[in-house]
Amino acid sequence: MSLSASSVADLDVNPPILQPASHTALSWGSLDSGDNGVADEFGIAQFLQNGDAAVSRGAYRDALSEFTRAIDIDSSSPLLHIKRAAVYITLRQQAQALKDLDIAIQLDPANVAARVLAVQGYLNRGKLLKQSCDIDAATRDFMTVLAHRPDQKAAIKELELLQGLRHNLEEAQRLFDSGYTHGARNALAKVQETSSDCIEALLLDAQLLAAADEHEQVVAVTGRLLKNEPSNLKALVLRGIAYYRLHDHDLAKRHFGEALKYEPDYTEARQQFNKVKAFDRKRQAAEKALEAGDWAQAEGLFAEALHLDPDHRKANVGLWLGYAKARRQLGRVPEAREAFQNVLILQPGHEEATVAVIE
Repeated sequence: MSLSASSVADLDVNPPILQPASHTALSWGSLDSGDNGVADEFGIAQFLQNGDAAVSRGAYRDALSEFTRAIDIDSSSPLLHIKRAAVYITLRQQAQALKDLDIAIQLDPANVAARVLAVQGYLNRGKLLKQSCDIDAATRDFMTVLAHRPDQKAAIKELELLQGLRHNLEEAQRLFDSGYTHGARNALAKVQETSSDCIEALLLDAQLLAAADEHEQVVAVTGRLLKNEPSNLKALVLRGIAYYRLHDHDLAKRHFGEALKYEPDYTEARQQFNKVKAFDRKRQAAEKALEAGDWAQAEGLFAEALHLDPDHRKANVGLWLGYAKARRQLGRVPEAREAFQNVLILQPGHEEATVAVIE
């Protein structure tokens, strides 16, 4: 919920029907110490006046500072908390706004303005939580809305959507675990219709894409996920593996290392990190031997590197090429030709391998 400067300065105090045409404005420009329990000798009225002026000119951070100073002096006034909550809402800081509104309602359970803002705040936050598939937290927010307004239709509908979301998410995971990827994708599509930023759905989507060797898409999907949850260990490892398969080993190690920063004992990240390091060490040693003209040593090291990960197609192009060159220098022409042919299997049209096979 976003409030303009004028709406922040004139808070709604009618019963919880969000229709501005019938509203009576709550004045922010004056403060009755008898009604609100605020003593003017402490300077609160000046803080409120400064806050209202800041709101009017759109300086919401300044307004927040002024209202906070007033609350520091008197935290027992519902009005002060309502005013600060309205600014928090404008700044899209829902959690802080709801804290202030909860306090205002505790201080004055009959305070209509606080309840109206709280209902909309919890409803908005619940929808955001639903988008990221935080089903339990979203359920709590929608139930809080109904505690204030039992007939709130939007909250009732959202709770029904959450039930369907939970079912589809569980079904997608079950089908994936059973190896039924087509069914998992169908169930996952239903989840994403309701919750486009669902962390669990994005993670499952990345796993499905990885199983299909669609590594570029894995990078894209995990990128969206990590933007919302940078410390997601599974996403970091999945993205690292995708970069490894795309033969960008530096980025792969960076992602595995990032996961280990968050959780030093995360076994999968450690194993993947060590795997890439071992592969790179062996490849570099083989290339060094080839460059030095140590053909027999190079042949053996390239063979060892190829056995480390036979399925690493992009990286193995270079390994088979080096292996073929070493064999050719050793006079093993048929074996060298076979190695060059393997280069062409992995990368059709490779120029050097094509020429070598023809010769």
